[in-house]
Amino acid sequence: MIFILYFSMAKKSMSSIILDQIINQNKF
Repeated sequence: MIFILYFSMAKKSMSSIILDQIINQNKF
């Protein structure tokens, strides 16, 4: 149960990092 929760959190952080990179690319 804890592992699934941790995995979902990691997934969210990964997607947020990717979104941040896309936003930063659009700025330039």
